[in-house]
Amino acid sequence: MIQMRVSGVIKENIKQRLKQTSLKSILLWIFIPVFIVCILVNLFLTNFLIRKQVKENALTSISELVSQTKYYLDYQLYGIFEQMVLLEQSSDVAALIANTHEDEPRRRERFVRVFNEMERIYFSSYSVLDTVFLAVQQEDKPVDIFYKSDYPPSRSGFSFSLMMNGTPLITQSAKSYQWLNLHQNNINPNVYTDNYIASLYKIIGDEKSESRCFLLFNFKRSFFRQIFGDIRVTQNGYLALLGDGAAMHFNSSDEHYLIPPPVLQQIEEEPPAAGYVSYKNSKRSNMLAVWEPLQLGHWKLAAVFPEEDLMSGVKNIRFITIVCSLLAIGFALVLSLLIIRIISVPITGWVNKVNSMDGTTDVLLDDVICAEIVELNRGISQLMDQVQKLLKDRIIEEGKKRELEIRILQEQIKPHFLYNALYSIEQLGMLGEYEKMTKIIMSLNGFYRLSLSKGRDIIELKDEIAHAEYYLSIQMIHNKKISYTLDIDPELSRVKIVKLILQPPLENSIIHGVKHGEDLHINIRAEKAGDDMKITITDDGIGIIYDKVMSLQNAFETNDWKDLSEVYGLRNVHERIRLHYGLPYGLSVESIFEQGTKIDILLPVGRDD
Repeated sequence: MIQMRVSGVIKENIKQRLKQTSLKSILLWIFIPVFIVCILVNLFLTNFLIRKQVKENALTSISELVSQTKYYLDYQLYGIFEQMVLLEQSSDVAALIANTHEDEPRRRERFVRVFNEMERIYFSSYSVLDTVFLAVQQEDKPVDIFYKSDYPPSRSGFSFSLMMNGTPLITQSAKSYQWLNLHQNNINPNVYTDNYIASLYKIIGDEKSESRCFLLFNFKRSFFRQIFGDIRVTQNGYLALLGDGAAMHFNSSDEHYLIPPPVLQQIEEEPPAAGYVSYKNSKRSNMLAVWEPLQLGHWKLAAVFPEEDLMSGVKNIRFITIVCSLLAIGFALVLSLLIIRIISVPITGWVNKVNSMDGTTDVLLDDVICAEIVELNRGISQLMDQVQKLLKDRIIEEGKKRELEIRILQEQIKPHFLYNALYSIEQLGMLGEYEKMTKIIMSLNGFYRLSLSKGRDIIELKDEIAHAEYYLSIQMIHNKKISYTLDIDPELSRVKIVKLILQPPLENSIIHGVKHGEDLHINIRAEKAGDDMKITITDDGIGIIYDKVMSLQNAFETNDWKDLSEVYGLRNVHERIRLHYGLPYGLSVESIFEQGTKIDILLPVGRDD
């Protein structure tokens, strides 16, 4: 009996003492030191093994990666080199260079055969070559130019006085075949790209020669991007083609990981053999570059990566981390038994009361320990009241914000089209085309009747199609070369969707799709796509260049429009769909330049919110 009383007194004293002890002190003097010790031991063992094994394991695997990639690149470049040699040594090119004074018909036949050979080389190596270029000059006659390229040149004419690799072409005749890494394209520039390319070229003859010849193969940047961009050396590492004071790469976006010019020069001056170099970047972090020379030219293929990335490749890290973590958990579990009454019981009591709340905010506990928990217990009821009020206000605010954003985006589309339509009516009126003007007015009436939709934001697909046909009829009155077809699944005609999503893509096809005054045909197709619906708008217009397509697709996925400020209608449609339905719904685009454009609109079926 006395023992029970003594035990009760001791428990009461401990309880009172704990009520006066802060939770911070308990964690500071019990839990935190143990966890710190475990973490420090874990880090020490991990670092020890990393520094011992990183260069043995990771450098070996990276060197093998560089070697394998180098063999593939050698194979591709050797094929291109062989094509240039065969072109140079062909009888037709040799005859043009030799200035044999042939009659005009035979000379023209040679021109045709040379061009056909260049065209064969271009198409057989289309994935690698951007341009195949040949220039021949006999005595003081005009230069004969043959070329095949992805894009037409931005200037006409050619001169052997043009600069390449820092010197005029006419002064480089003593050199053999030249491999030139990333440089400005001064020979055959165009307005569609940034004109930074890699080249293989050769000069035959100089200013004293009776005839001279210039052979040039420009490599596609996409060829190197396909090789380097698909290979991830480390988390922040990348492959780079080094040579001529340039480093061509496509992975690293952080300037701190780029090879500094002094290190690049040092690597280029190294003998043509495999090697590696260690240096510090601008953040004073250790960097490594592992390289192998290519068989042709003087280029080197290098893997560049931060040394700290190699830590992810050590196989024993996971094992040691698990062991240390288990030890830490074991110590934590033993110690947690001592303070479970301090933390677990109050938290469990609060959780039970919160889970059982039925329209009330009473979460007060009758029996708590620890000074902070006692204080929190008194104020928790007021906090819950405030939280519930804030949540209700936030829901109302978000609903209003969403409604306003949708309406604002819709209104941004309407004035743009109305201005164009009224301008067309004005022009027809001035020309006396009253019948066409009447048709436009009637179509415009139907167009805006469906646009207003009695204030509704959601309409049926058949009404949206009718709205699009009104728009196209207005455009077809003004331009007879526009035509369209519909391919709509009848089962989808009554599906409810966000209104005004077809007119902006159609307007984009009409404004930007017409090429050289030719006819433009547009097809609108609506079909099921699993549990969703896909509307596809296809045109046979001029299409969009590759870089612009990639920028549009990136904007649709990331909502980053900073480089596409002129893209107005498509952005509006995409953002309105995302506001209504969220991911993954919205727009996607595919286009081939000079062939046409396809825009897909993905929408849910059975959701009319």
